[in-house]
Amino acid sequence: MQAAVCAAGLPLGIAGFRNHGAVLRQDFEFAGLVPLQHQELISGLRRSRMPKPSPAASDLRLRATGCSMLPSLWPGDVLTVRPADPIHRGDVILFRRHGRLYGHRVVRELSVGPRRSFITHGDGLLHADSPVADADVLGPVVLVTRAGRSFPPTRDMSPLVQLVSFGVRRIGWAPNLMVRLYTLSKRLRRQK
Repeated sequence: MQAAVCAAGLPLGIAGFRNHGAVLRQDFEFAGLVPLQHQELISGLRRSRMPKPSPAASDLRLRATGCSMLPSLWPGDVLTVRPADPIHRGDVILFRRHGRLYGHRVVRELSVGPRRSFITHGDGLLHADSPVADADVLGPVVLVTRAGRSFPPTRDMSPLVQLVSFGVRRIGWAPNLMVRLYTLSKRLRRQK
């Protein structure tokens, strides 16, 4: 596993990789992190180092942690990222920043000549991220798996999701409460 992390160009000292296996790191650490199994780590996360296999073989599967994308993405969701797919406004993309991986929604695309970058924003965060260079983007999230059910992420948030997102952004304790209630409901469902 360490060789795969090194091949991806990520330092081994990142707690999310060394201690927990391959995880998607978001802005807020989630204490109930459930790591992926070692065989699910896809070596060669950089586009330049990725071989040119069939589209299905190039998919990356990572488990989300953190609360920055609540209520759209929850800690423990498994995200399928397809590096070859085009990126549009509203897509959730996986990108590298400061040696970590983040999954946030594209709110704007910037193009200056041949250079392209994206402004991203976590649904549960107050402010947008600084521009993400196209070279740092691993690809859009094409599938979310939660509680054994898979679905494509939506580009547009419904009014209810927008309202919950507003609450998550403005009320500091709301993300922790939501995650605790979600975890409790999962436990209760398993007991039945």
